[in-house]
Amino acid sequence: MRDENMFRYRLEQRILPRSFYEGKENFLNSVLDKNGKFFSDIITLFAPHESTIYNEKDFTVTAKHLSYREDDEVKKKLYLVIVDMPQPEEVLLCRRLYFCYEEFSKTAKYYTSELSLRGDYFMCAVNSNDTRSNYGKAPKDLELEFRKIGNMFLKQLIGKN
Repeated sequence: MRDENMFRYRLEQRILPRSFYEGKENFLNSVLDKNGKFFSDIITLFAPHESTIYNEKDFTVTAKHLSYREDDEVKKKLYLVIVDMPQPEEVLLCRRLYFCYEEFSKTAKYYTSELSLRGDYFMCAVNSNDTRSNYGKAPKDLELEFRKIGNMFLKQLIGKN
C-alpha cells in the first residue's frame, strides 16, 4: 500500500473500530454532530504529512433507526450509522463504513465494505478485539449491501438471547 494511503487504512481498520467499541453512544453522537467534518478533522489533525487529505464533503453520513421486538419483549432500538467514504484507490480501503448499535443490550458491531483485488467489494467486520471477519462479496447495489449488513447485525442480536 502506498504511504499516502496507510493512515486511511489504519483509520478504517484500527482507529475507528477501537474508538467506536470504547465509546459507542458518545462516538456515534460525535459522528452525527459533525457529519463529514468528524472524519476530515481526524485526518487533518492526525495523518502524517504524506497522507492523502480529504475535506468534509468527501464523506457522507447517514443515520438509520430501526425498532424491533423479540417474543413480545420490550421494543428495542437499533441504530445504523453509515459513512460513505472517498473512492478507495487501493485494495482494503473502504467505500463504506457501518456502525451498528443496539441500545438495550449495548451491542455494537463495525462493518466495512472493502475494495478487493478484482475491483469488487467484500463485506467485512472488525471486532472489539481487532480480529477481522470476511462475509463475502458485497452486492453492487449499496441499498442491498445495507440490508445485508443490517440483517447480519440483527441475527447477531437475536442469537445472543
